[in-house]
Order: sequence, then structure tokens, then C-alpha cells
Amino acid sequence: MQNDPEFDKLVESGVENALKKCMGLKERESVLIVTDKEMGDVGGLFFKKAIELGGEAMIMDVPAPKIDGEEPMDQVAKAMKRVDVALLVTSRSYSHTKAREEASDAGTRIASMPEIDKEMIARTLNANYDDIRKKARALIEVLKKNRAIRVETEAGTDIEFKTGGRTFHGYNSGFYVKKGSWGNLPDGEVYFAPLEKTTDGVIVIDESMVEVGKILEPITMNVKAGFVTKISGGIEAEKLSEYLRPLGRDAHNVAELGIGLNEKAVITGNVLEDEKVLGTAHIALGTNITFGGVVKAPCHMDGVMDKPSIWADDMQIMDKGKFLLDFDEILKTAVIK
Repeated sequence: MQNDPEFDKLVESGVENALKKCMGLKERESVLIVTDKEMGDVGGLFFKKAIELGGEAMIMDVPAPKIDGEEPMDQVAKAMKRVDVALLVTSRSYSHTKAREEASDAGTRIASMPEIDKEMIARTLNANYDDIRKKARALIEVLKKNRAIRVETEAGTDIEFKTGGRTFHGYNSGFYVKKGSWGNLPDGEVYFAPLEKTTDGVIVIDESMVEVGKILEPITMNVKAGFVTKISGGIEAEKLSEYLRPLGRDAHNVAELGIGLNEKAVITGNVLEDEKVLGTAHIALGTNITFGGVVKAPCHMDGVMDKPSIWADDMQIMDKGKFLLDFDEILKTAVIK
């Protein structure tokens, strides 16, 4: 993509769309860009555009975190609480950290963008987020009325998640314009924390997995009473097992079920984008305390499944990656907050 003026325009418009529309940046609002050396000049793109748009921006170049969920340095955590907008353009995710949670509680609007690159910016940050939000709201209207969600795939996934009255997230998917709102960019998912110790079945990850990347040989996880009890497959399964083993039992907690909604997203091996792909579903292992669960673990690791069939109680809502819902019809009777 070197020396491609059209590509450069897409990158710039994606950065501007993220700041102006997704984050609702206003003139003279304070903006913090947190980045690290592994992200190259990507953080600088957001810093430069924030200034061009009239924001009072600063950038903090920090040591690269070793794992997703590692707490940032104290000075970074303090700075995150003192600004209007924080963009976490880092090589690892700060989403599920105490620092992010406290900054959200303080009113900071936050976008977490671990491992985002120029290609992803050009492709996904120019998506129609109004349409993504419409799909998310309609899907939540359906899911929140049900007690269980079942997922099956041709690769072998066969598992049921109890909703337990938990909140489904993604209602304002891609829009973090209210004080304290936060999420990923790119966005485009509905997700929740299944009721702990109630999930049983088999999960087969056949697209990508945090710490593994793109999947060549599917990873099979046997789940009993909410925890992964066995991981099998090829080299990727061995790598995942080795990573999780020293992190303890809570790292094996089935922490999340999510459904992708972004039609511009594609499978790249970077789960930040992969889990948003329309026609996929994903699970996560580890911590879920920051979005409605009760488990605090030293990691949060998402894995993506292709072309799922999904049921909400007895109603099928997706067949092999294709939604069976009329989103417009659902929203006609929905109460939009």
C-alpha cells in the first residue's frame, strides 16, 4: 500500500470518522493517545487528526504490554481519567483493566484499538456505523428476552450459554459519544457474559484466536460447568494450552459470547477485526468482570468461529452465518434509549 494516494485518503477518512463520528470529538476537548513502539506511527495518525479537528491532544508512548489485560503504568492510568477522550492504540489490549474501568467511571470516552493498522483503518473505520448500530440494537432486542443461546457450527461447535439476565452489550455499537462510554474500534458486535458455571458443550475455534492468530487446524475445547477442561487439535491448540496453563483455572473460564456485525471486516488473524466479521461468532476465555461477569482473570482471550447457526431459546436467529431476522421490523416496536 506504499505511495497509494487513494489508500492514504481511506486511512485519513477512517481516522477522521473514528474521531468525529464514533467518538464525537468537539473543539477544545482533551484527547489522550496511548501507544507503544510496536504500533509504529499509527498512534501518530490519530494524534495529528485530533489536533486538526480542534482537540487539545497529547500522546503517551509507553512500553509495550506483555499480555492483554496487563495494567498500564500509574501515570497512564491517571492521565486516562483526566481527559475527555482516550484512544488506546496499543499492541496489547487495555480493555479489561482496572485503569480502563476507572477512566470510564470518571467519564472518559474510550476506544480500545489493540494492533490496529492502516489496512484495518482504511477497511473498517469507514464502515456504515449507523447500519451496524441498527443491527446491534435489533439483535439485542431479540436476545435479551431469552434464557439460553445455543451455537452450532459445521466444524463441531455444539454449546449452550445461559443468559442469566445479564446485559447484552453493543447497543450503541461504534458510537462512544456519551460520558463514560467505551468499546473497540473497529466495532460491530453484540456480546455478553454468560452465567458462570452453567456452560457445557464443545467449542471449535476455526478462524482465529488471541495468542495464536489465524487457525490452520481447528482448536477444540471441551467445556464443563463453565470452564474449558480439555484443549485439543494441532500446533495452535498446543500453543494455546501452553499459554493458558500457568495462568490458572480462571483463565479457562468461558467469559463471553459475541456475534459479529461489521460487513467491512474480514478475517486477518487479528481478533480485534476478526470478531467483528458479519457471519461469525466468538467466545472469550478469562476475565469478564468489566462487562457483567464475576470472574477476574489475568487474561481475556477471544476465539472466532465461522458460519455459526444460533438459537435464542427455541427461535433460530442465524443459519450458517446468515441472519434470519428482519432488523427493521424488530426496531419498529423497540424502545430506543
